[in-house]
Amino acid sequence: MGSKRAFVIGGSYGGYLSAFMAAHHPDKFKLAIIMNPAMNFPFMVNSTDIPEWCGSSILNKKFSWNLSKEDYI
Repeated sequence: MGSKRAFVIGGSYGGYLSAFMAAHHPDKFKLAIIMNPAMNFPFMVNSTDIPEWCGSSILNKKFSWNLSKEDYI
């Protein structure tokens, strides 16, 4: 009889959620495919093409393309 564990796949927030589910429920998931997960916002600020989104997420502010210079300090 085969394994009763499933696999999970996701990208962006789905990638984060897939990693979380697989890490916290290893008895339920045999495989997790995570694509471009949003997992480390402080690192992503310097490595992403959408740093404003990371900044607003870290600061728990409404997303805006125009964060103030104080937001980056």
